[in-house]
Amino acid sequence: MLGAIGAKATHIVGGEIYYKIKNKTHRLYTVTMHLYVDCENGNIEAILQDSVAIIGLFDAGTRQYKGKEELRRVAPNRINSSYYKCVKPPTGVCVDEYIYQKDIVIEAGSNGMILAFQRCCRNNTISNISSPESTGATYWVKVPPHAVDNNSAVFQNLPPNYVCVNAPLVVDNSAIDPDRDSLVHELYQPYVRSSRH
Repeated sequence: MLGAIGAKATHIVGGEIYYKIKNKTHRLYTVTMHLYVDCENGNIEAILQDSVAIIGLFDAGTRQYKGKEELRRVAPNRINSSYYKCVKPPTGVCVDEYIYQKDIVIEAGSNGMILAFQRCCRNNTISNISSPESTGATYWVKVPPHAVDNNSAVFQNLPPNYVCVNAPLVVDNSAIDPDRDSLVHELYQPYVRSSRH
Protein backbone atom coordinates (compact mmCIF):
# COMPACT_ATOMS: atom_id res chain seq x y z
CA MET A 1 0.00 0.00 0.00
CA LEU A 2 2.65 2.52 1.02
CA GLY A 3 6.27 2.97 0.05
CA ALA A 4 8.91 2.73 2.74
CA ILE A 5 11.16 5.63 3.67
CA GLY A 6 14.11 3.25 3.80
CA ALA A 7 15.53 0.25 5.58
CA LYS A 8 17.06 2.44 8.27
CA ALA A 9 13.79 4.09 9.34
CA THR A 10 14.04 2.28 12.66
CA HIS A 11 11.65 4.11 14.93
CA ILE A 12 8.29 2.32 15.26
CA VAL A 13 7.52 0.95 18.74
CA GLY A 14 3.75 0.39 18.51
CA GLY A 15 0.40 1.87 17.62
CA GLU A 16 -3.37 1.62 17.52
CA ILE A 17 -6.30 3.01 15.53
CA TYR A 18 -9.83 3.59 16.76
CA TYR A 19 -12.97 5.43 15.66
CA LYS A 20 -16.04 7.12 17.10
CA ILE A 21 -19.30 8.02 15.40
CA LYS A 22 -19.56 11.80 15.14
CA ASN A 23 -22.64 12.09 12.91
CA LYS A 24 -24.57 8.90 12.15
CA THR A 25 -26.77 10.44 9.45
CA HIS A 26 -23.77 11.69 7.44
CA ARG A 27 -21.60 8.63 8.24
CA LEU A 28 -19.01 10.91 9.79
CA TYR A 29 -16.46 9.30 12.12
CA THR A 30 -13.63 10.73 14.17
CA VAL A 31 -10.63 8.51 13.44
CA THR A 32 -7.71 8.57 15.88
CA MET A 33 -4.35 6.87 15.65
CA HIS A 34 -1.73 6.68 18.38
CA LEU A 35 1.78 5.99 17.08
CA TYR A 36 4.62 5.22 19.50
CA VAL A 37 8.17 5.92 18.34
CA ASP A 38 11.67 5.41 19.68
CA CYS A 39 12.89 8.95 20.31
CA GLU A 40 16.33 7.79 21.50
CA ASN A 41 17.45 5.30 18.84
CA GLY A 42 14.91 6.01 16.09
CA ASN A 43 15.78 7.56 12.74
CA ILE A 44 15.07 11.27 13.24
CA GLU A 45 14.38 11.85 9.52
CA ALA A 46 11.72 9.14 9.54
CA ILE A 47 10.15 10.59 12.70
CA LEU A 48 10.00 14.05 11.09
CA GLN A 49 8.51 12.61 7.87
CA ASP A 50 5.69 11.02 9.88
CA SER A 51 3.97 14.37 10.45
CA VAL A 52 1.21 13.01 8.20
CA ALA A 53 -0.09 9.43 8.42
CA ILE A 54 -1.71 7.94 5.34
CA ILE A 55 -4.58 5.62 6.26
CA GLY A 56 -5.74 3.19 3.57
CA LEU A 57 -9.45 2.32 3.28
CA PHE A 58 -10.38 -1.20 2.16
CA ASP A 59 -13.69 -3.00 1.70
CA ALA A 60 -13.80 -5.48 4.60
CA GLY A 61 -15.41 -8.19 2.48
CA THR A 62 -13.54 -7.96 -0.83
CA ARG A 63 -10.35 -6.27 0.48
CA GLN A 64 -10.66 -3.87 -2.47
CA TYR A 65 -8.78 -0.58 -2.03
CA LYS A 66 -11.26 2.30 -1.66
CA GLY A 67 -8.98 5.27 -1.11
CA LYS A 68 -6.87 6.98 1.49
CA GLU A 69 -7.07 9.66 4.13
CA GLU A 70 -4.27 11.82 5.51
CA LEU A 71 -4.20 12.37 9.27
CA ARG A 72 -1.99 15.05 10.83
CA ARG A 73 -0.35 14.72 14.21
CA VAL A 74 0.05 16.99 17.20
CA ALA A 75 3.23 17.48 19.25
CA PRO A 76 4.41 14.32 21.02
CA ASN A 77 3.79 13.20 24.57
CA ARG A 78 6.80 11.62 26.30
CA ILE A 79 5.80 8.20 27.67
CA ASN A 80 7.19 7.03 31.00
CA SER A 81 5.19 3.87 31.54
CA SER A 82 6.40 1.48 34.24
CA TYR A 83 4.46 -0.75 36.62
CA TYR A 84 7.40 -2.31 38.42
CA LYS A 85 8.92 -1.26 41.74
CA CYS A 86 12.14 -3.05 40.74
CA VAL A 87 12.71 -0.74 37.76
CA LYS A 88 15.46 1.83 37.87
CA PRO A 89 14.76 3.72 34.64
CA PRO A 90 17.69 3.07 32.32
CA THR A 91 19.39 5.65 30.17
CA GLY A 92 19.03 5.36 26.43
CA VAL A 93 15.29 4.62 26.51
CA CYS A 94 12.81 7.12 25.15
CA VAL A 95 9.28 6.64 23.74
CA ASP A 96 7.12 9.41 22.31
CA GLU A 97 3.40 9.12 21.55
CA TYR A 98 2.05 10.98 18.54
CA ILE A 99 -1.70 11.39 18.16
CA TYR A 100 -3.20 11.71 14.68
CA GLN A 101 -6.89 12.57 14.26
CA LYS A 102 -9.36 13.50 11.54
CA ASP A 103 -13.10 13.49 10.93
CA ILE A 104 -13.75 11.18 7.97
CA VAL A 105 -16.88 10.21 6.03
CA ILE A 106 -16.73 6.40 5.85
CA GLU A 107 -18.95 4.61 3.36
CA ALA A 108 -18.79 1.20 5.05
CA GLY A 109 -21.52 -0.30 2.83
CA SER A 110 -22.76 -3.82 3.58
CA ASN A 111 -19.29 -5.33 4.17
CA GLY A 112 -17.75 -2.78 6.50
CA MET A 113 -14.52 -0.88 5.98
CA ILE A 114 -10.98 -1.61 7.14
CA LEU A 115 -8.80 1.37 8.02
CA ALA A 116 -5.10 0.45 7.90
CA PHE A 117 -1.76 2.17 8.49
CA GLN A 118 1.53 0.57 7.43
CA ARG A 119 5.00 1.83 8.25
CA CYS A 120 8.59 0.67 8.22
CA CYS A 121 10.47 0.00 10.41
CA ARG A 122 10.58 -1.34 13.94
CA ASN A 123 12.76 -0.10 16.77
CA ASN A 124 16.22 -1.52 15.98
CA THR A 125 16.96 -2.41 19.63
CA ILE A 126 14.28 -5.14 19.66
CA SER A 127 15.90 -8.52 20.24
CA ASN A 128 12.93 -10.87 19.73
CA ILE A 129 12.12 -9.87 16.11
CA SER A 130 14.39 -11.01 13.29
CA SER A 131 15.76 -7.96 11.44
CA PRO A 132 13.62 -5.32 13.20
CA GLU A 133 15.39 -2.64 11.15
CA SER A 134 13.70 -4.03 8.01
CA THR A 135 10.41 -5.19 9.59
CA GLY A 136 7.50 -2.80 9.48
CA ALA A 137 4.14 -2.78 11.21
CA THR A 138 0.46 -2.67 10.24
CA TYR A 139 -2.21 -1.20 12.52
CA TRP A 140 -5.84 -1.58 11.48
CA VAL A 141 -9.43 -1.40 12.66
CA LYS A 142 -12.71 -2.53 11.10
CA VAL A 143 -15.70 -0.21 10.87
CA PRO A 144 -18.82 -2.43 10.68
CA PRO A 145 -21.49 -2.21 7.94
CA HIS A 146 -23.80 0.82 7.93
CA ALA A 147 -26.61 -1.19 9.48
CA VAL A 148 -24.56 -1.47 12.70
CA ASP A 149 -23.97 1.60 14.87
CA ASN A 150 -20.68 1.06 16.61
CA ASN A 151 -17.77 2.88 18.22
CA SER A 152 -14.48 1.09 18.77
CA ALA A 153 -13.23 0.20 22.22
CA VAL A 154 -10.28 2.19 23.59
CA PHE A 155 -7.49 0.75 25.73
CA GLN A 156 -7.08 2.53 29.04
CA ASN A 157 -3.40 1.84 29.76
CA LEU A 158 -0.12 1.42 27.93
CA PRO A 159 2.22 -1.54 28.37
CA PRO A 160 5.40 -0.73 30.30
CA ASN A 161 8.36 0.80 28.47
CA TYR A 162 10.66 -1.68 30.20
CA VAL A 163 10.39 -4.60 32.58
CA CYS A 164 12.58 -6.33 35.14
CA VAL A 165 14.49 -9.53 34.44
CA ASN A 166 12.88 -12.54 36.16
CA ALA A 167 9.75 -10.56 37.04
CA PRO A 168 6.32 -11.56 35.68
CA LEU A 169 5.14 -9.43 32.78
CA VAL A 170 1.91 -7.72 33.84
CA VAL A 171 -0.02 -5.69 31.27
CA ASP A 172 -3.41 -4.12 32.00
CA ASN A 173 -5.38 -4.55 28.76
CA SER A 174 -8.61 -3.14 30.11
CA ALA A 175 -10.62 -1.11 27.61
CA ILE A 176 -13.75 0.99 27.59
CA ASP A 177 -16.40 0.40 24.95
CA PRO A 178 -18.88 3.29 24.67
CA ASP A 179 -21.52 0.90 23.27
CA ARG A 180 -21.14 -1.49 26.22
CA ASP A 181 -20.15 -4.32 23.89
CA SER A 182 -18.60 -7.45 25.35
CA LEU A 183 -14.82 -7.38 24.82
CA VAL A 184 -12.60 -10.42 24.33
CA HIS A 185 -8.78 -10.36 24.24
CA GLU A 186 -6.51 -12.87 22.57
CA LEU A 187 -2.80 -13.14 21.81
CA TYR A 188 -2.11 -12.81 18.12
CA GLN A 189 0.94 -12.74 15.90
CA PRO A 190 1.52 -9.11 14.82
CA TYR A 191 0.92 -8.18 11.21
CA VAL A 192 4.22 -7.54 9.47
CA ARG A 193 4.95 -5.02 6.77
CA SER A 194 8.29 -5.67 5.07
CA SER A 195 10.39 -2.76 3.83
CA ARG A 196 10.96 -4.68 0.61
CA HIS A 197 7.35 -4.25 -0.65
